[in-house]
Formats: sequence, structure tokens, C-alpha cells
Amino acid sequence: MNGQRSVILARLRPEYAPPDRPPEVHAYCVDHVVWVAPCGDTVKPGEVEIVEPFTGNPCPQCLMLATLASDAPPVSRAELETSPPSPELPTPPTDGAVESPGAMLLYAPSWRERVVHYAHSKAPMQKYGRSGTVVAGLCGEIGRGPHTRPPDGWPMCEECIEIASEENS
Repeated sequence: MNGQRSVILARLRPEYAPPDRPPEVHAYCVDHVVWVAPCGDTVKPGEVEIVEPFTGNPCPQCLMLATLASDAPPVSRAELETSPPSPELPTPPTDGAVESPGAMLLYAPSWRERVVHYAHSKAPMQKYGRSGTVVAGLCGEIGRGPHTRPPDGWPMCEECIEIASEENS
């Protein structure tokens, strides 16, 4: 892989799937230990089978977020299994929402990129799923929220940091 995070479509193998319904197809963000879908579902790579697009019963939240999603290139299972693990990025210190001249900046975590974007408090939001909203970050990427605090341990989007510092100067 070339430094980009990859997204794959997969569903639980029959031995891991609930017996009362067909397994849902999720759009997992590939992390070599645990794969995480935008809906919050997490699995280990051996628990799922990779499927082709338009195969099976899609997870409604993953399907909805796919309309906003990734231009990440598809990858083969062999490429995933031979890639080195992603390096950990340092997280800049944060103490709640950031004040910017003209508008307060809030946080919008992106499950696809596993980073936190800054979002203007007055930025347009779009409902998704039963109880969520998405908002565009300063850099134009989509995140969940906005929230007044970022998730613990997530790095901030470098482009959002640059844009926010330009707005402050």
C-alpha cells in the first residue's frame, strides 16, 4: 500500500455471523490488527470474507456514508496481509473547542481517515442514520459531529490545523 488508508467491503464469515439474519456488508477501514467500519462495527481480518461491490445485504450506515466517502484505491487481500502496520501519529494537545476570529471551531472525527477535523460551528450539517450528523471539516473532508471535544488519542488533520492558523493570523 502507498501510505493511504484502504477501505474494503466485507461481511462476517458464517461461523461468526448471527444465526437469525444474513450478515451485513460493511465498509471497513483497514488497520492490520482490527478493522473498523464507519458504523462502529469492528472485526479482526480472519472473521470476515471480502466481497465484491453490490454483493450481499449492506449495512445502512456504511451505505449512507459511502455516498460521502473515499477515493481510496481498492487493494487485494494479499496486499493487505503483506503490508507493514501503520505508524502511530502524535496528537497535538487540545482543550475543548478552539476559538477563531468570526466563529468557534468544533471537532468532527472522520472514521475513514482516523483523524479529527476542525469544523465551523455554523457549518451546514447533514443527518445520517438514526441518530447522527455529518459535517464538512475546514479542509473539505467529511466528519461526524460536530463535537465540542475530540476523541482521545486521535490525531488532528494537518490541513485543518493549517487553515485554522491562517484564519487566526
